[in-house]
Amino acid sequence: CGRAGLEFHSHVPHRAASEVVQAALESNGCHVVDASQVSRAVRAIKSPAEIAMIERAAAVCDTGLRALQAEVRAGMTEKQAWALMMAAMANAGGEPAALHESVVVGPIELGHAYSSDRVIRRGEVLCADPCGVVSRYHANVERWFVVGSEPSDELYRLAEVEAEAFRILCAGAADGVPVA
Repeated sequence: CGRAGLEFHSHVPHRAASEVVQAALESNGCHVVDASQVSRAVRAIKSPAEIAMIERAAAVCDTGLRALQAEVRAGMTEKQAWALMMAAMANAGGEPAALHESVVVGPIELGHAYSSDRVIRRGEVLCADPCGVVSRYHANVERWFVVGSEPSDELYRLAEVEAEAFRILCAGAADGVPVA
């Protein structure tokens, strides 16, 4: 068989599963090496075709977020809001994500909390954290909404900070710049 590289430091497949693959390869005479760094380096640089797929996945996110913005109302549960966002994403060609999407009331830091039966009230901040997926390429876009009223001055200030962070990101992002 020769030599085979496996990604030992990966969550998919996790190491217990890759050990089964490694044992099967080794039982057939393969010398197995850790190819984690090599595979990560290759994945870090996206081709134009991969970037196009990620942009399509981001468009799926946008569709779900627009549907949520248009249809979310006080009195809905977080799960109902999540369901309308997810239905719009599926109808736009989105696929299941490798992580769970959520719509939750509370600070933006709760973005990966699970949507619940909690009823959304007027004036609450709703954090939407969808992940658009097209051909297994993922784009994760988090946004917040204030339900049925205007954002507070504090939220406007936070939006200004986020806008400046985005400007800095765009100023430094370029082809070949590693993501770290």
